[in-house]
Parts: sequence; C-alpha cells; structure tokens
Amino acid sequence: MRVLVVGATGSLGGKIRRNLVAHKNVAVRAMSRKAPVASANPDVEWVQGDMMAPASLDAALQGVEVVVSSANGYMKETLEADFAGNKNLVEAAARARVKRFVFLSIVRCEQASGVPHFHAKKVAEDLLKASKVPYVIVRAPAFLDQSQDYMAEGVKVGRFYAVGDRMTKWSYVLTDDLASCVARAALYPRRHGLTACGNLVQAHDDRVIFESSPDNFPVSDIHSL
Repeated sequence: MRVLVVGATGSLGGKIRRNLVAHKNVAVRAMSRKAPVASANPDVEWVQGDMMAPASLDAALQGVEVVVSSANGYMKETLEADFAGNKNLVEAAARARVKRFVFLSIVRCEQASGVPHFHAKKVAEDLLKASKVPYVIVRAPAFLDQSQDYMAEGVKVGRFYAVGDRMTKWSYVLTDDLASCVARAALYPRRHGLTACGNLVQAHDDRVIFESSPDNFPVSDIHSL
C-alpha cells in the first residue's frame, strides 16, 4: 500500500509519517512544497507538490492508494490552503481514484461558521462528502503539546490558564495520540480500531467521521483536581 502524506513537514505530519513507516508493507510518500527533502529514512519517498497547483497534486498522487492530509494554512497566516487548496486536493484524489482519503478536521467545526479556519474545515468536509472518494474524517480538539506549553508552565506555579470562563467546556488531545489514530485510519479498513481513538459521528460503509478525544469538561473541573 502506498500512502501520500500531505502536510508531512509539519509537527503533526511528521509524527503521522513516522507512525506509517513503522508498519510493514506500507510505502510512505511525503509531499513538500519545496524541493524534495533529503531523508535519512530510505522508507520515505519525498515528492514536491503544492495544494495550490493541481498538476503537482496529480503527479504526487500517481500510484497512491491512500492520501492523508494534516495540512493547514491558518497556522501560516493564510487560509488559501484551507479553502482552495483542500478543494484542489479532494478533486485530485478523485481523479486518482484513491481508495481512502483521511482528512484532519476540527471538533465541532460545523457549529463555528464564524471562525474562518473552523469553517474552512467544514467546507472541506462537505467537498469530501460530495465526492465519490471513500473517506475518514478525523475531527481533533485543541492540541495540548504544540507550540509553547503555557498550560504546563502555569501549573508549575499553581495556575491553570484557559480561554473562557470557569464553565467553558474544552477537550484536548496529545499529538502523539492523534498521529497514531490518523495513521490507523489510513491503514485499516473502515472502522477497524478507530473506536479506541474517539467517538464515531458517522459510520456508513467506507465513509466515516469520528471525533478524537471528544470528552468536554469545564475549567472548574480542572480547578477541583
């Protein structure tokens, strides 16, 4: 099985890539917008591609059975990749007739149309649903361990920092756990092994949506720990 990882140079994408490489009989192809990366791991094939350049996506998807996308634009201060880029990738995957598209989305994105990057994920989900491409959509909550860990720093001095009031509900996920679940979604058919990663939202044949770490708790609960 050949799996293309889009967003492979990111923090989460790198973890997904390493999870996939650990499995036998999986050929991992990683896409980068820049020139192919010199990899110390011979099990990773790097290709150059840009979500804003459909022809490059067609080339990257040649011979690919499964595509995994953890790419995002909003972290780089642009939403182009989140709207037009995801559209291009879904359309290219349909042309390539991939057997599965694993898309990293955001928990409750359908309820936050006023938040641009949440809305972009919902738009991409709808494009996948409208396509004939089998998919697994992984809706992730906030990352607990990416960038500066302001929560851990606060706990060290007896404080817990969070957005919202004491009753605002939050859910979090460790990116190591999320990467493992995304890789599992890419490798195993349908729902096999996914229920351990979260709650199934939709499960119909080869079209699955699940939410990773969906349990919400208010900040006041953390204060009581």
